[in-house]
Amino acid sequence: MAHVDWPGRWQRVRIGGRITMLDASHNPEGARVLDANLTGLVAETGRAPVVITGVLGVARARPLIETICRHAKEVYFVVPNQARACCYEELAALVPAEFYARGGRVVRGTVAGLFPDDGRCLAGEVDDVVVITGSIYLLGEVLARIGPGSAAGEGRLQDF
Repeated sequence: MAHVDWPGRWQRVRIGGRITMLDASHNPEGARVLDANLTGLVAETGRAPVVITGVLGVARARPLIETICRHAKEVYFVVPNQARACCYEELAALVPAEFYARGGRVVRGTVAGLFPDDGRCLAGEVDDVVVITGSIYLLGEVLARIGPGSAAGEGRLQDF
């Protein structure tokens, strides 16, 4: 199982030449795994990532936002195109005060605005590591924007 390739689960791709991780961590269990993965990513790259996230439901969002804010330098909130998606205000209310105290920044965004065309991501600086996490619907929207065939196995992403 250590070598299973599961698209959308800590999947490494390059967008605009940057290391970009795609991870459909959308519940408390996923947030625990994401915590370990982000710890490893920071150790590997030597820098805090920029994280783009959108989540369906506050109960699912709470542990995810807490985890993200422990590791990220900047968080972009987006609202996936789903009726159950958390709005910006719901997500912002979950950001721990400690994140802001250490200089963390929260930005409102849209998938179309952050990924304007094939092969580009406008979040953060050009050399930042980017993590896209939360709803699998969010990952699907991002993959559709960055272009067909950009990530191996992307057509197999499903919401079970």
